[in-house]
Amino acid sequence: MKKLFKYLLSFIIALTIFSPTLLITEAASKKAPITSLRYVKVSGGKAIAIKSEAKSSSFSYTKVQNGDAVMITGKKKGQWTELYTTNLRGYIQTKYLEKSKPQPNKKYTSYTMNTSKKYTYKDLTPSSYDHRDTITTNFVKKNYDIINTWIFNQDPTPWGYFEFETSRGLYTGIGEEFTLQLTIKYPVKKNQEFGRGYKVVNTKATIYTNAGTFDNVIAIKKGKTTNFYSPIVGRIQCIDPYYGFTLVKLK
Repeated sequence: MKKLFKYLLSFIIALTIFSPTLLITEAASKKAPITSLRYVKVSGGKAIAIKSEAKSSSFSYTKVQNGDAVMITGKKKGQWTELYTTNLRGYIQTKYLEKSKPQPNKKYTSYTMNTSKKYTYKDLTPSSYDHRDTITTNFVKKNYDIINTWIFNQDPTPWGYFEFETSRGLYTGIGEEFTLQLTIKYPVKKNQEFGRGYKVVNTKATIYTNAGTFDNVIAIKKGKTTNFYSPIVGRIQCIDPYYGFTLVKLK
């Protein structure tokens, strides 16, 4: 009996050391606030332009479609709402925006990154590209024009990554772009297709990294890129022919 107890105790200690997923509980995982996020709501398959000024005749930066999301500054000009990226301001007609709702507690498993943690990734970019070996990340609540952003410190230039978890799922986007896309749709189902060409190709993968072993990982594929998300921890790996990374440290 004593031997069995010692074995179980050793097993629990080993899991605690080597499985980061056990170190972060649902209650302890901190998420980026979604107060600045708005859904885009249009009908008939239309695409709506994001303008450089609060008028229809101004330059169009890009177009968004139903189900996308954008980030608002809180300012309005007439029938227009101001949007932001890490270095630009834009405008969209307010009538096409819908307020986002938070993820219901305990209803779905969370796949967002923990804003109280620091993630370090190994760069998997081919050696012909000029990048550093490791990528460190930190969450910024507000810094000049950057709001609620993960900063990926990577050569030659650091870049921003937005991530917001809502009742619909996980929305993500790159700092220089206005559009955030639904990257994970809740509830997660294998072979599920959604959004702009995303597909769930695995829901129970086991991924081995220098940061530990992660179970029940989901794999989301779009084109030639596959991202792997661990429950509570978030994105742990990205596989792409031209760009990628894998988690090596989490603290």
